[in-house]
Amino acid sequence: MAKRKPPDLYRCTDEELQAFWQDQDPSQVESLGDHLLAEALPRYNARSYEFAFPATRLAELRQAAGLTLEQLAGRLSVNPQLLAAWEGDQLKIPGSLYLIYQRLSV
Repeated sequence: MAKRKPPDLYRCTDEELQAFWQDQDPSQVESLGDHLLAEALPRYNARSYEFAFPATRLAELRQAAGLTLEQLAGRLSVNPQLLAAWEGDQLKIPGSLYLIYQRLSV
């Protein structure tokens, strides 16, 4: 199965992000790590997401799905240290990450 090219995740509205991630398997998204990094870059216009929740909930959702930091980082094509920084609220969290984590137990 060919990997799916995602839309420009940063330019998507909240509704477009939610629609994209509703049935999307992160492991089937082309260059996902690069897209998450681009989405997390600081911008002049700070963005907040209506579906965001406290960063501490990220690790709880991952653990509830039975995944280690390293396992999920591998599925998302990102470095485990980067994922830990997002979970620890040390770096701006990409909006897509909230939606991916919400679907971990589905």
